[in-house]
Formats: sequence, structure tokens, C-alpha cells
Amino acid sequence: MPTLQTGDIPSLESFIYQAEQFEAGNEAAFQSLVLHAIELFGQLQEELADELGVNPSSISRWKSGKARPHRLVQQLLAERFANKARTELDALSEIRLREAEAETTARNQAEQRFAEAVAAAAAEAPAPELEPSPMAVMEED
Repeated sequence: MPTLQTGDIPSLESFIYQAEQFEAGNEAAFQSLVLHAIELFGQLQEELADELGVNPSSISRWKSGKARPHRLVQQLLAERFANKARTELDALSEIRLREAEAETTARNQAEQRFAEAVAAAAAEAPAPELEPSPMAVMEED
């Protein structure tokens, strides 16, 4: 089963919306939901059937639109798919957050090293000789 990546977050969000908006009895919507779930989660029909406790041939008939389970089962499956997608979304969002925190830390460390290098270079450089300003020269006269 392929592992979802942080780039899959929009697909998960779209799938959750699709599952939440699903209305049992809509044959085309149910077929689309099953196909999308298999594609998104990378499951084989056999894996999905085992997870749901049904015969793999049932999944095949659902995919092809030749059959569909009772309306209540359809609604429960839609909720189960949405919950699975939310779990994946939460995990990927946590990964994305940790990646962003690591990038911020690395950027801050690089900025700190640069500031330290500039300060060290400034401390080693001789102070420039400044010419008196024209105002200072006029005041001395």
C-alpha cells in the first residue's frame, strides 16, 4: 500500500468533503466514493474487502456499479472512509508542521551564524579614519 505524502493533503481534504456530502442511495456517488477510496489509500480490492468484512467480489461489483450495499451500509462506509481520511490527514498535518518547524529552526540558525560572522569580521577590521565634518572644521576656526 503506497504511503501518503504531505502533498496528498488536498486530495484527502477533497475526499473527506466527498464522503461527508455523500447521500446514501446515490449509486453514482457511491461508486465514485469506493473508487476514490481505493485510489487514495492505495488498497487492493482484497485489502478493502478484508477491512470491511465483505467478499472481494462485492467490492468489484460496487466499483463497477453492478451492485451496492443497503443504504445504511453505504452511509456507514462513507463515514468510515471519512474517518480513515481524517486520521491520515492528521498524521500528515503533524508531519508538515514538524517539517516547517525544522525549516524555521535551520533558517534561524543560519541567520545567527551570519550575524556572528559579520560581528566577528567587524571586530577584526581596523576602525576607518574619519575626516572631520565641514561643520566641525568651521567650529574650530
